[in-house]
Amino acid sequence: MAQSRRIGKYEILEELGRGGFATVYKARDTRLDRVVALKVLHPYWREDPGFAERFQREARAAANLRHSNIVTVFEADEADGQLFIGMEYLPGRSLKELLSAEGALPLERAQPILEQIAEALDYAHEQGVVHRDIKPANVMVEDTPRGKRVTLLDFGLVKALQTSTALTSHGTLLGSPEYMAPEQADPNRASEIGPAADRYALGIVAYQMLTGRVPFPGDTPATLYAHEHKPVPLPRSLRPGLPRGVEQALLKMLAKAPAERFTSCAAFVGQLRAAQPTSEQARPAITLPAPGWSWVVAALVGALVLVAVIAALVSTGNQAGQAGQSTAPTPALGTTRTRPADGMVMVYVPDGTFQMGSNDGDTDEQPVHEVTLDSFWIDRTEVTNAQYARCVKDGKCSAPSESSSYTPDSYYGESQYADHPVIWVSWDDANDYCAWAEVQLPTEAQWEYAARGPQATEFPWGNTFDGTKVNYCDTNCTLDWADKKVDDGFADIAPVSSYPEGASWVGALDMVGNVWEWVADWYGNYPSELQVNPTGPTSEQQFHVLRGGGWGDAVYNVRAADRGINTSDYRLVTLGFRCVSAAPGE
Repeated sequence: MAQSRRIGKYEILEELGRGGFATVYKARDTRLDRVVALKVLHPYWREDPGFAERFQREARAAANLRHSNIVTVFEADEADGQLFIGMEYLPGRSLKELLSAEGALPLERAQPILEQIAEALDYAHEQGVVHRDIKPANVMVEDTPRGKRVTLLDFGLVKALQTSTALTSHGTLLGSPEYMAPEQADPNRASEIGPAADRYALGIVAYQMLTGRVPFPGDTPATLYAHEHKPVPLPRSLRPGLPRGVEQALLKMLAKAPAERFTSCAAFVGQLRAAQPTSEQARPAITLPAPGWSWVVAALVGALVLVAVIAALVSTGNQAGQAGQSTAPTPALGTTRTRPADGMVMVYVPDGTFQMGSNDGDTDEQPVHEVTLDSFWIDRTEVTNAQYARCVKDGKCSAPSESSSYTPDSYYGESQYADHPVIWVSWDDANDYCAWAEVQLPTEAQWEYAARGPQATEFPWGNTFDGTKVNYCDTNCTLDWADKKVDDGFADIAPVSSYPEGASWVGALDMVGNVWEWVADWYGNYPSELQVNPTGPTSEQQFHVLRGGGWGDAVYNVRAADRGINTSDYRLVTLGFRCVSAAPGE
């Protein structure tokens, strides 16, 4: 019988895994007669004469960590010319294996795993230790009678390895590009690497657990560039069922600037837990009501509302004529006018009443309630780059925070994109622009009424989704939710007015898809009683409302009743706006 392989006192039982800088074995400590995990570094690390000392120092720091969610390190030593770490052998499987087998996890299953990772990281950070390589492969998950036990591996190894001359001679890349914080992706920012980098990586792990993919796949320089410069795809575009609070937490944890992330992992998972519904329900599919009396009643109500609108307009005109008043005639539906400040074409929206909200969407679209609005004018399209540039030139607006889009690195200020929606603008930027143009941001009710009309249709053009009438996802889109992929020629934001057949009942274009649009209201719960010209919560809240969905969002998000939220200073590659003004005499 062949003699078993040994490294010092350890008898090698089997290989567990092999990576760029080490091989891990299941081994038996022959002196203590216990099974351990033995991480043996590849021989080329010995080429650096100072490496052994750094390796021992970082291994000692890891060995001093005493936490139930951090692997126990028994020793770090050298035997037979090989550097190794002997540590606790953990049954179970890695989080990477779990996600490969099961894909995206429900929030209630992901939460306990994330909480244990968070506890381990916060503890390590308090001890002055930064992991630097948080990823699913370094997280072990074991099923126990009390639930899943989570354990973090490989504390401190990246720091020991990163200054070795063997890195350049063997072309070894430390860390995992898909999970690297922006400050890790740039070699000139090494001094910035700290606990916030671990928090960013935890955010990536959470993003993957909840959506089924990482924001920036791959292990190339393009992946590192994306972490530094590209916006994170909205989590709800990948998994529409996620609560908005979860999306907000993920985006905050993945902020480019370390100081803008959560100040602790506990704060992050706490917001995830706070956003979790008490009883999570699957989102209903977008379907039309089944034939029956409810359908008939809804149609009759819609017809009666239209008759009431027309009657009110006729009555108003007759009363004005009988009183001998010199009142300007009421504009007809479809009437347009041009705004002097920026040349924007506005369409007329007559006064009327509609049912705002939806019973088929998120709970924050409920209760469906009756809203009555005075007439107003709304921009036919989103404000364009060229129009916004006029305000910037006048010194009344701040330039967009970024000049790129998803595809072109140079977008704002380029003539070929002059007729595209302006993006990378905050609520404050949008509000400043509308004030400069002597108009204002639409209220949430005005926006929804202009998009859905008295009949409160599901989409601006009707109740059936049609991908040819909206810029929402072309054949280049590889997202799992894209059940209808239309080759519309755009792999990004489209020029305004590209979808005339998707016009709303008043002739407003691009009300859904293309870019999300800021509205005036603070975010809050809907009331249940009749509202007349509502303006949202009367006191300042944490978030402002966004409407319409973006080009990369799911069909669910391009419903005219869907609501998005963000802080007033938030800017993103998919955020734009349009303005409104009151009709004459109001």
